[in-house]
Amino acid sequence: MFKKVSIAVLLLAGVGAHAAPTFCPVAGNYRGQYSGNTDSGTLAAIVEPADGTVRGVAMSADGRQFPFGGVIARDGSFSSGAVATGAQFVGRFASTASGQIFGQGDWALGGLEGGKWKIIRESAPGNCL
Repeated sequence: MFKKVSIAVLLLAGVGAHAAPTFCPVAGNYRGQYSGNTDSGTLAAIVEPADGTVRGVAMSADGRQFPFGGVIARDGSFSSGAVATGAQFVGRFASTASGQIFGQGDWALGGLEGGKWKIIRESAPGNCL
């Protein structure tokens, strides 16, 4: 199971002898999936180390691609995510007991469509190692 760890704890753990960008504990390249009652597909995203900005591309199972983005708050919540289609993403970024960083949550579009999403960090930026 996943061990939820507050982004604040991750951020404090990332503070060392040198000044690393604030969101280093969750920054990096992510890949994952979304699924729902009317659409499903893959997600590829980058979380910026300086400010927690998330930007990426959602690719629907039918081949359509949509840019998406948002910002992670200091507590790990992700409530301002949006896709070019108008779908809204909410959720949380956290860590497993083994240290794997991920984001997951729900998405909704117009009250009739919606589902779940999850992305897993594949790599961290060099200035955060």
